Amino acid sequence: MLKKTEFIDIEDDEILAIQKALNNRPRKVSNDRTPNEMMRKIEKSLGVALHG
Repeated sequence: MLKKTEFIDIEDDEILAIQKALNNRPRKVSNDRTPNEMMRKIEKSLGVALHG
């Protein structure tokens, strides 16, 4: 996807695929955990589900 791409021109399934890829990519700042792993850890510590 190019920098100046309008989001209105992108299909929902393409946005979801990009979102999934980014949320499952390990981050150095979180000791190589993915954002999804970090969210599950937070949810577990709070005893709630923050997403559907």
